[in-house]
Amino acid sequence: MLTEADLEERKKGIGGSEIAAVLGLDRFAGPLDVWLAKTAGWTKEVTPDMERGSFLEDGIANWYAHREGVKVHAVGPMVHRALPWARCTPDRTAVLRDGYALSNRLVSIKCPRWDRETPEGHILQLQWEDAVLCSAPAQAAALVPTMHLVSLADGDLKVVPVERDVELQRWMLDYAGAWWAKHVVGGVPPPLDGSEGASRWLKKRFPKNTAPERPATLDETVALLELREAEAARDEADKVFEAKAQKVKEAVGEAGGIESDAVGRATWKADKNGKRTFKTHWSKQ
Repeated sequence: MLTEADLEERKKGIGGSEIAAVLGLDRFAGPLDVWLAKTAGWTKEVTPDMERGSFLEDGIANWYAHREGVKVHAVGPMVHRALPWARCTPDRTAVLRDGYALSNRLVSIKCPRWDRETPEGHILQLQWEDAVLCSAPAQAAALVPTMHLVSLADGDLKVVPVERDVELQRWMLDYAGAWWAKHVVGGVPPPLDGSEGASRWLKKRFPKNTAPERPATLDETVALLELREAEAARDEADKVFEAKAQKVKEAVGEAGGIESDAVGRATWKADKNGKRTFKTHWSKQ
């Protein structure tokens, strides 16, 4: 778990676990969440997934070291040599030996619920960490260009190679630099994005109504119209989704789920009390 000192350090820059959110490519957070963390010290509540990862990381790292026949080392906080707001704390580096020469491989450890699909955000995190470390010539010379994303999937160790993408790393640094200058240094809040963080921020900004209702402006009328249309589309989409889900549940029947290599799988499993939960797990397009 992060200490108070870790949290204070995180306010000074964009870390590897945040870059996907800044880019709008994180499934669980958005740019506003990162902005609130930097400017208001907001932190996420510890979820079961986060708790699981904190306890299993060391074991998975040791298992990976055994499988690969390497030694792994924890890495402390790192700062980009030229861009002090670009930071990371890689999970591990693996020491590789080629004859008498030694080199290191960047290793990221995850304990997710996914098993077949590698989330894009995890790939971006590794690319970001590699970019930060490679900003120092000595570190760049020691790092091999193939990184490893390591996870516990379906009860086994999964290792996904990730190749260094210098062009992608440059784009990420440029985008994140402009984002940091505008939103953190400049103090301009990112747009509301429908995230949980955005909802929390609105509730904190406006905890109660202290003024009477008033006529809407032209822009507010447009916003109301867009909301009405979105609400109608959501209601229709909910009906369509429920009908499709019911059709799949009927197909599952007494089984635990059904699977298609081309599409993905749907599960409808019962807990110890007999309550069945329906979940989908889609393959990459």
